Amino acid sequence: MSLVDGLRRNSLWVLSGDVGARITQLLFGVVLARILVPEDFGLVITVQILTGALGFLSAHGINDALVRAKTLGPRDIGTAFSIQLGASGLIVALLYLIAPYFADFFHDDRLAPLLRLASLSFVLRPLMGIPTAMLQRQMRFKELSLLMLVGFVLSGLVSVAAALVGLGAWSLVIGGLAGGLARTALAIHLSAWVPAVSFDRAAASRIGTYGLKISGNEIIQFIRIQTGNALISRNLGTADVGLYNKANSLAEMPSDLLSGSAQQTLFRALASIRDDNQQCAQLFLRAVMLVAFYTLPLCIGLAWLAKPVVLTLYGPQWVDSVLPLRILSIAGALTVVSNLSRSVIASHDRLGKELVIQLETWAVLVAGVMIGLNWGIVGVAFGILPSFIHNAVRMYGLAASALATGWAALWQALAPVIALNALMMLGLGAMHLLLSRSGLSTVLPAYAAAMIATGGLIYSTVIFVRPPPALRSESEQWRGYLRSAISAVEGWRGRN
Repeated sequence: MSLVDGLRRNSLWVLSGDVGARITQLLFGVVLARILVPEDFGLVITVQILTGALGFLSAHGINDALVRAKTLGPRDIGTAFSIQLGASGLIVALLYLIAPYFADFFHDDRLAPLLRLASLSFVLRPLMGIPTAMLQRQMRFKELSLLMLVGFVLSGLVSVAAALVGLGAWSLVIGGLAGGLARTALAIHLSAWVPAVSFDRAAASRIGTYGLKISGNEIIQFIRIQTGNALISRNLGTADVGLYNKANSLAEMPSDLLSGSAQQTLFRALASIRDDNQQCAQLFLRAVMLVAFYTLPLCIGLAWLAKPVVLTLYGPQWVDSVLPLRILSIAGALTVVSNLSRSVIASHDRLGKELVIQLETWAVLVAGVMIGLNWGIVGVAFGILPSFIHNAVRMYGLAASALATGWAALWQALAPVIALNALMMLGLGAMHLLLSRSGLSTVLPAYAAAMIATGGLIYSTVIFVRPPPALRSESEQWRGYLRSAISAVEGWRGRN
């Protein structure tokens, strides 16, 4: 099996788990959005600003170090577990102590007990992080997808049950803890890992050095993402941060699903061949093209259909999320390049230079958000656009430098996808004019169905009938899927 085929297969397993988890999360999110109010979501999102950043510090970098290591022994694993266990214990104590000051900063006393409850998730992180890293190292992405799905299902069920009995924002935190506990138990079972504490100075230095680089970049990136939420919460209130975050989470979904799934498997594949830059570059650019091929039409469609999506899923109380969703959906398309570039940067250990890029991007974002706050959450959405552009340009530049490739290679990879999506947008524009003249544009379900059908028809017709040369292999994949489906239907008919 070629590296590209292996990447596709493993990415499909991760994607299937992500899709299942996202659909589950979306369905439970719809239910919760109709039980709770935007302010409840805003309270939990504000808490996650702090717990999320500390979460990367407690575990994430060390787990990536375990995945990347060429050799891994029991003392390495025991040392990594010991470091995470100590860090997590300190974080729980810290969050308990600073909870009142955190609540004072955001002018809301309800945040203190919520933060203390959420801090309990750090007890589980070492127990979940190590076995998850071992499964990823072994490329057991099928099992990783299963434990993710199980966690989201249980988390959703518990959250809905707690919301129905009137626990408000507490229901979201309690559900998250229940899902984390389920994922932890399943990860330990699937990996057959037995927790053991040990410490080796050489292993701690090796794992810790790389892990700290990863953590530093992850923390800065997380802070960059959460800066908008923090400033909205402090300046506009928790209700507005709930509305903004709902738009942001929907806008991130296409890119998170596709580039996030590919990023995990691409990182592992590139780490295994990192001494061959030419092969790494081919694999990376192929991944960028394929992920963009599937992501861009979803981002465009979500931007176009933001109003029917928000009103249908969440109801009229979330209508103020529509315009931010349109803006953020376009920005989300840029993260395809950023996310996949991170796999190159991590596998080739250019993490120190990435830290500089993340700090630059954060500075651009803070400036944009501070200006945008004058126009509410719509202004904030516009304000972060320059930071997305800056991050994509700088991250690809660093990845290209590591692989000794250039911008022409990226354009060559993306040009057929951009042309195909431009054609689709022309078709959508023509259909929009037709529906507007007929008066159907105000009937949101009919409008959405017509636009989805139009976009899907244009995209699939080009791929099946006259695909660009660079996408012919993908066209053959879909032709194969279609032939298999027809054969299965014919076989079923024959048996019945």
